[in-house]
Amino acid sequence: MIYASIAPTWNREALEAFLLYLATGSVNPLVLTPKLRLLKASVVVNRDTLLADLIAQEADFSGYPAGGATPGALSAAVNLGTNAVGLLSHTTFIEADPATTTNVIYGYFYESSGVDLSPTPDWLLAEIFPTPMALGFAGDFLDLLVYFPMVAKVVI
Repeated sequence: MIYASIAPTWNREALEAFLLYLATGSVNPLVLTPKLRLLKASVVVNRDTLLADLIAQEADFSGYPAGGATPGALSAAVNLGTNAVGLLSHTTFIEADPATTTNVIYGYFYESSGVDLSPTPDWLLAEIFPTPMALGFAGDFLDLLVYFPMVAKVVI
């Protein structure tokens, strides 16, 4: 199964740190030790959702790395649409053989061990899929392309 982000939600503190990062030209990295984690249950995601609430519903299917996967590197700026610019990160999850534990995947969250100006771990982006995806058999996979929408392009 292949999924590309549609409308991820930014964590409030992460978004504020990112905007400050842009405004000040900080040399500190915005994302430190990232993890991409999948959700095995639906969670209400808004800008103030707690990291603990997301971790409580983290996937645990056979082959899923405990604590989430190290995501692909963030891309350079890309066009996400007619009037949007952002970054991309790509990661693939595969159900192991034998598939002793299976999950239905409801969404994902992208976590950092800290963001610029906030040294504590927190989630940066999260999204609930429009339709859950089953990882029930050995070899089932989820190829996930996460969009980090950032700036609306100014069209003159």
